[in-house]
Amino acid sequence: MSRVLVFLPASLLLAAGPALASPSTYGMRDVLIYANGFNKMLLLVIVLLGFASVVVTVLKLARPQRLDGGSALVSAARWAAPMLGFIGAAHLLLNLMTATAQIGEAIPLAVAAPSLAEALLLVVWGLIAGVLAVGCHWAVSARIERALLAS
Repeated sequence: MSRVLVFLPASLLLAAGPALASPSTYGMRDVLIYANGFNKMLLLVIVLLGFASVVVTVLKLARPQRLDGGSALVSAARWAAPMLGFIGAAHLLLNLMTATAQIGEAIPLAVAAPSLAEALLLVVWGLIAGVLAVGCHWAVSARIERALLAS
């Protein structure tokens, strides 16, 4: 079962492939501007981390008699979501700079804008999911402390 869980995301990354931007009006050849599949998957993971943190927190707060389960996920999401956003943005910007270097001339902002916008989107969603996870972690920690002090 765990092999399937590792193989599936890897196969999706390979199957997604790169996105090509071909600004033929500027006389440039097709250039790899950003790797579409990898960053879309990172964005999906970031959103799922934020959503999972909220769901785990609601479930933990709804069951006052149980303290186990989910705390590690919420704790890990506090730092993982922003880091994934920054890693995705760095990957996008690295691909953009590599593509710009391959062209050898200045590229118009209209060609670079989609890659820059997607990089900023990854960072913003990573920070939003991280802030949500921090709030959820505080709520879960306070719930566990109240339960331990009451017993």
